[in-house]
Amino acid sequence: MTTTAAFTDADDPIRGISHPGGYWSRANTAEAASDILSPLCWSFWSTGAEWAARAGLSDMGLLPRSEIRMPTGPEESCLGCFYGRQALNVDFSRKVMASMPGADADDFERDLLGTVRPDAPHVPTSLRRAPVIALRAPATVLGHARKARALHTRHLAWWQDATSRPPLSPLDLLIDAVVHFRRSLRPQMVARSLITAVHATFTSLCAKAERPDLFAALASGFGGTPESDLAQLLWDVAKGRRAGEEITTWYGFHGVHEGNLTGISWREDPQALRTCLDSLAVAPTASSPQARAGTATRHHETAVTTVYRRLGRRDRAALVAVSAFAAIPVRSLQQTKEASLMAIDAGRYAARTLGRHLVDQGTLNDVEDAFFLTLDELRRPLGPGTAELAAFRRERHAAYRSLDLPVTFTGVPEPFPAREAEVTKGELTLTGISASPGTVTGPARVMHTWSDTPPNPGEILVCHATSPSWTPAFTVAGGVVTDVGSTASHSAIIARELGIPCVVNADDASRLIHTGDTLLVEGDTGTVRRIADTGKDG
Repeated sequence: MTTTAAFTDADDPIRGISHPGGYWSRANTAEAASDILSPLCWSFWSTGAEWAARAGLSDMGLLPRSEIRMPTGPEESCLGCFYGRQALNVDFSRKVMASMPGADADDFERDLLGTVRPDAPHVPTSLRRAPVIALRAPATVLGHARKARALHTRHLAWWQDATSRPPLSPLDLLIDAVVHFRRSLRPQMVARSLITAVHATFTSLCAKAERPDLFAALASGFGGTPESDLAQLLWDVAKGRRAGEEITTWYGFHGVHEGNLTGISWREDPQALRTCLDSLAVAPTASSPQARAGTATRHHETAVTTVYRRLGRRDRAALVAVSAFAAIPVRSLQQTKEASLMAIDAGRYAARTLGRHLVDQGTLNDVEDAFFLTLDELRRPLGPGTAELAAFRRERHAAYRSLDLPVTFTGVPEPFPAREAEVTKGELTLTGISASPGTVTGPARVMHTWSDTPPNPGEILVCHATSPSWTPAFTVAGGVVTDVGSTASHSAIIARELGIPCVVNADDASRLIHTGDTLLVEGDTGTVRRIADTGKDG
């Protein structure tokens, strides 16, 4: 019989490879897939995201059509996977974004990481593709909002149908889910490109007005995102105004580690929402999503007025135009993100169904073993040794959970033992990135997954990173602090839309801060201060 000792690194698709000198970042990918990726998770992401990213960039004219293909090596890859963690190829992205009018490579890196490396390779702003961009980008941008809404509607109907009955062929559904995933990520890449350009313009205008502190407020209060609608639905259900079944009908694809196929969705475990709804039930009216959205809108309007008065005529016109346009990519980004999560949940449903079939056939020992085979392997006849291969990969997967990686790294990273929460005493000051304006003081609530005990009304959510499934916690929290992220990350966007002070990229916050610590969060300056400690574990 084949044993796990017979397998090597070559049989482990999530260990990772890199080109020499390749610079990678997990700043935003930690949000997209928060848990350790399984081989099936990674093949789902790599198969869907690589093609979709290139297609979206080509739609904007930033890449030629010939580049809509799978990469031949890691230096051409948009994404990599290292010890089960997804990472973005920063240098590849810098080269592409240098063709974006109004932005440059440094703008992209700053938007992603919050800062630019001192030794970042110089990528000259190129006008070579300007004629193509001038031809393709306007048409793409003009139809972008409509296409994003239509895609969300189609994907929702498909997801509701696909997960409501046993699939005739779980393998066919899994492959169909990858196709839907690709389709959702293509316009998502367009939205991210547009947000980069919008944020670069806001940053430039704030600098000219000598008010860089107003960037977060300028980027706030657009409304109309799916998370805003979900927050209002959760509020109404908690207050007894709407039926709880509506949450799983319209948003059941969210859940614990929702970006991983191995996660558990609300569709599978609706009881996971109960604790959060209990917290919302006692929240004061002033904490309602509608009231908070009003605060965000006022922040935006005040910032626009302040910056406008300090600019010249031409820059004033640019401020008005970009402020009017900025809501479009913010809304479509969240719509397409939800569509991608629908595809992941359908793939999750298909994989678990397929796993049950393979267990019944004696090919696998456990339903969850299906997640430890790749998409290509599942599409081929599975021979002897499949169960042992899955067991080997499960062992590796479990081992990677005890390791951690830097947020940014060069080449294949050197993992280190995952650090536990520290029992720290006294005052503590952390500096991150200003993501959403406002100042709040309150007790901390440290969460490691969204299903942990949620904040009580007014408590400050402290976590590693967030995804749309964290919206219930945002709805009740008084402020948000994350370890990683940027001004374009999920936590930043949703905090701004809900009018919650937020600091992102406050490295190690969830390890150094403990539940019950009293925090002062200054969203305008990106500072988090602990002004009283409890000495309890986070």
